[in-house]
Parts: sequence; structure tokens; C-alpha cells
Amino acid sequence: MTYLQYQVKALTRRVEAFESGAVYTSMREDYRKMLQAEEGTIRKLKHRKIWEQTNDDVIKDCNSQLAEKDRELARMQKRIYELMDQRDEAKEKSVQLRHELYEAQTRIEELEGQNHALHAQINRDYENSSKPSSQSPDRIHRKKTRRTERS
Repeated sequence: MTYLQYQVKALTRRVEAFESGAVYTSMREDYRKMLQAEEGTIRKLKHRKIWEQTNDDVIKDCNSQLAEKDRELARMQKRIYELMDQRDEAKEKSVQLRHELYEAQTRIEELEGQNHALHAQINRDYENSSKPSSQSPDRIHRKKTRRTERS
């Protein structure tokens, strides 16, 4: 019986607390605090979702820019290879032209030597050769002009 009396007393106090409104006020305050905590969690999740979307957008943008840069790099590498081929062709052409120039200069030197020898041969007379003056072309020419003058 004492046990039941204690339970009745406890329940009576609870009923009095409900009737006075203190429990409702306490319960309402606890509910408000829980609601604020949940709203804070929701705000954080919304902010996080927005941040993740923004982050995803930035990553997509970066990836598209990287892809464009990769395409540009591939074009530049192709152009470099083309220019290297052109450079190699130009080097080969330069070597060929130098060879032709060397051959032309060698031929010019040979012709200048022949020219010099022919000029020396033309300019020889009895004064700078072992040829007697009677065989000089000038003397023969002079004799012919004297004869025509006398006649």
C-alpha cells in the first residue's frame, strides 16, 4: 500500500504541474530548442548543398578549360612538328645550295685561271717572251700598214 501511495502522490504532482502549465511551458521551450537545432542543421545542409553545386560548377569549368588547353597544346605540338620538318627541309636545301655554290665558285676559279692564262698568252710579245721580235703580231701588222701607206 505504501508503494501505491507514493505513486499516487507522484502522479498527483504531475497532474498539478500540467494543470499549472509549467510542464507545457517547459515542453514548449524544449520543442523550440529542438526545432531551432533542426533548422540550423537544415541551413547547414542547404549551404553545404549550394557549396557542393558551386564546387561542381567550378570543377566542370576547370575541366572544360583543361580540355580546351589540351586541344590547343595538341595543335601547337602538331605545328611544332610541321615547323621542325620545314626546318629540316630548309637545312637540306641549304646544304644542297652550299654544295652548288662551292661547285660554282670552283668553276669560276678554274675559268678565271684559264682567262688569266689566255690574257697572258695574248699579251706576250718579243719583250716578255722568248719569241723574236720579227714574229710579233704588231710588227707584221705594222709592215702591212707601211706597205699600204707607200702604195
